[in-house]
Amino acid sequence: MPGPTEYSIQRTVINRILSKANATFQSKLNQKSFFSLWSVRAVNLKYLKSKGIYQDTILHFHNWFNLISISELGKLQKAGYKIMMTLHDERIFTGGCHYALDCRGFEFGCKSCPFIPPTVKFVPRRNLRKANKVLKSDQNQITVIAPSNWIAQEFAKSLLAESLRIAVIPNVHANLEYLPPLHSINKKVRIGYASKYAKSWIKGFDVIEKLQQEREHSRCDLEFVFMSSYSDAESIKSHFWKDIDFLLVPSRMDNSPNVIHEARFNGVPLIASEVGGIAELLNKDVDIVVDVENFSPATLINQIMEYRWDASLERIFKEIQIQHKSTQVDSLKRLISLYLS
Repeated sequence: MPGPTEYSIQRTVINRILSKANATFQSKLNQKSFFSLWSVRAVNLKYLKSKGIYQDTILHFHNWFNLISISELGKLQKAGYKIMMTLHDERIFTGGCHYALDCRGFEFGCKSCPFIPPTVKFVPRRNLRKANKVLKSDQNQITVIAPSNWIAQEFAKSLLAESLRIAVIPNVHANLEYLPPLHSINKKVRIGYASKYAKSWIKGFDVIEKLQQEREHSRCDLEFVFMSSYSDAESIKSHFWKDIDFLLVPSRMDNSPNVIHEARFNGVPLIASEVGGIAELLNKDVDIVVDVENFSPATLINQIMEYRWDASLERIFKEIQIQHKSTQVDSLKRLISLYLS
């Protein structure tokens, strides 16, 4: 339930239908990267004023897809609202694709997207032109927040970098309670997987499929635990993290996955790809790094099965947690400072 300074967004039936249809259609555009070419507006200037939310309010958007449109962001900026936008992916400055991968088209305005069907190839270019036109302002009312240095560097290469301010601030989490790393790897090794996108290429689901095949071949005692099988946030918090020995994050590209921060909170080591912003979160003393494109399932399984949690690793992990907590506190201070500036 919303608190005294929280507002529940009441989506209309039509808005819900359009949002669902929009998300379903766009999920079919490409099998590699996710695309969000259009965003259904659920929040607008009229709605904010009806709730008594006026220009002295800071609006901080995280996942803005199907919540607000570029046009409406422009209206809010002109009305004098101070706006923060956290980059959880690249879509705001690529014209729609969440991760550009090896494509550098966004640096030049995405003249013709190579990833999507011909009938919609023009949309990213149109979106970027619109964003540059609408969001460009001498008022500096919009600040982009980058959770990783990687995505900040990507943003700096985009056309939007000339229009918007950017601040690098790692993701801040409400939970600062760190659990001791008490995992003891026994005969059965339990590997957790958190992505909600089934069979996703960019999230590296094929890595799990290859490991499962090798598990059957080698008959090793390896178990996969999927976060999606837990009913709600409370059961994830109470059980998922206690039910796993490793968290597997085999993404082909990602920014700063919150689930990695949660693994640090819960004392769980990672098996992860060294890509994008993930590379900034890894510690090779305790985490296992996997090259998604060039790995041997048999070698990786042997590495997992031979992993031994000892006093030395426990000490290193505790040091990682101390550093992580320090970064969290510093990020919160910088975020508050940004709000007040």
